[in-house]
Amino acid sequence: MFSGMSVSVAIPNATRQLGEGPHWEDITGTLMFVDSLEQQVFKWNAVNKEVSSVKLDGPVGSVVPCLNGGYLVGLGRTISHLDWETGVTKKLHEVNPKGFNDRFNDGKCDPAGRFWTGTMGGQIDETPLFEPNVGSLYSLDINGKLVTHLNNITISNGLAWSSDNRVMFYTDTGTRKVEAFTYDVTSGEISMYRVHMYT
Repeated sequence: MFSGMSVSVAIPNATRQLGEGPHWEDITGTLMFVDSLEQQVFKWNAVNKEVSSVKLDGPVGSVVPCLNGGYLVGLGRTISHLDWETGVTKKLHEVNPKGFNDRFNDGKCDPAGRFWTGTMGGQIDETPLFEPNVGSLYSLDINGKLVTHLNNITISNGLAWSSDNRVMFYTDTGTRKVEAFTYDVTSGEISMYRVHMYT
């Protein structure tokens, strides 16, 4: 810990099971996150400290705000638009099943506004062990086109980009590796795969 700094809990007991997928919405000063197992999307207001939530009709892996209002969510095998006020979701894309219970997991927007999100295999046992190699990594372009970038993923996770927009970092949790790709911000293409670090 840095000298003179302290850590405090901002949102105690925020979720009941699996809180993840944080996204800071700078314009509104709110933190978005999900509880995949409880099928809920949460919004925490940093000013009044209030937490609100919306219950969805399936496991939700990620949430990001849309420029024109509402939110994109990875909901089951779909990428859907969520109207926060009504709780209504509209399916934009649905991927074909590759496993017995695969679904979308983590997702983030790249510096150009594309929504990157990937799928993961269903849970096989209480270890927990997940069905391997049935997931994929996708990007949703701002024109609405869904592009497949990677296949044979176990748990798609951990997306981030370097400050110079030249590298995309990505994790398949099943491999215990943080991967790096050369990233083209104009085209949204990734190339030159390498292992960034082992966990």
